[in-house]
Amino acid sequence: MRHLALLTTLITLFSLTPGQAGADEAAKPTAGWDKGFYVQSNDGNFKLRLTGRAQARFTFEAAAADGEREVEAAFNIPRARIGLKGHFFTKKLKYVLEMDFGKGNVSAKKVYIDYSAVDRWLQVRAGHFKKPFSRQQLNSSAKQGLLDRSITDKAFGAGYDIGLMLHNGKKQKLEWAVALMNGTGVKSSLSGDVVVDPATGEGEIASGKFGNTPDLLNPVVVARVGYNHAGIKGYDEVDRSGGGFRFALAGGAMLNFGVPEDHAGTIAANIDAIFKVHGFSATTALYLGTAQNDHDFTDQELSKFGVHVQAGYLIKDKVFPAFRYARVQGIADETEVAQELGGAVSVLFAGHNAKWVTDFTALSGASLAPGDTDFRVRTQAQVSF
Repeated sequence: MRHLALLTTLITLFSLTPGQAGADEAAKPTAGWDKGFYVQSNDGNFKLRLTGRAQARFTFEAAAADGEREVEAAFNIPRARIGLKGHFFTKKLKYVLEMDFGKGNVSAKKVYIDYSAVDRWLQVRAGHFKKPFSRQQLNSSAKQGLLDRSITDKAFGAGYDIGLMLHNGKKQKLEWAVALMNGTGVKSSLSGDVVVDPATGEGEIASGKFGNTPDLLNPVVVARVGYNHAGIKGYDEVDRSGGGFRFALAGGAMLNFGVPEDHAGTIAANIDAIFKVHGFSATTALYLGTAQNDHDFTDQELSKFGVHVQAGYLIKDKVFPAFRYARVQGIADETEVAQELGGAVSVLFAGHNAKWVTDFTALSGASLAPGDTDFRVRTQAQVSF
């Protein structure tokens, strides 16, 4: 009945007269600011915190096309997120709900509950969340050194999915996570019935719906284990804490069994690290991917290799220049190469909560810049809490 008590308390809070407020001060829930606006019950067993992130960006691109360069330039909102998070009934039972309104679409990013079964050792998470695979994907988009993750992120299948995960968080000296996911990712697809005209062969959608829940589970198993030394904040690409040498090292593996399709199984693995010392920070990662080439899932052959390295230095807690190089190399076909070379300057007015980032990137590769190198300049203002 504690949830009913909390609801009654909230209603009372907004209906009290000034005289009543003084008499019933002890009955009020507490409210304030803790990395976001929050309200909680007096006993601390219920808490609701509001979070948000908005990014306003201008992008200029010059891409090769038919011997000339096509220029595109526009403003956009890559991310506009509102979230609710906290705990209910007990501090061991947490919840997160985060919606994104950026890019002209509305989508659910994080929707999950997380129960701490054994403090610091075992938590159980169920819902929609990031696959525990690579550091740069698990790192929030609000805490990056450049405007976006490197080309290796999408090349090796990192991102969101629906499933169940056992883990111990990301703040322990030894961190670990194992997850079983749907295998569909965050983007929705259209499924339904199509009626085909036998005379023309053309089809018409008779019924359907959008969703990211498959009719048949395509099991994806993801595992990650890491070591964090000297209290490093391993999921922030800027060394805002300062101090002596710190590092974090981790490895991840992702097995996609390709159940709905024949011979579609894949395996991806990575090793990533971050180093920090007196304002300097550097991150790097190596990736390897295989693809199924016969009837059995175990019939795998090497398909691609990836690497990225990034480094930057925080000047007087305000200015953070950084650079990055990334490469994705096809193994079966050595001509399949994608490369990224770029740099950025961030001005941190209030840490990551209020900052301005401008970056310049050169991209090459058939899937990134068909025929030639694509040059891109972006500038972005960010506010988050």
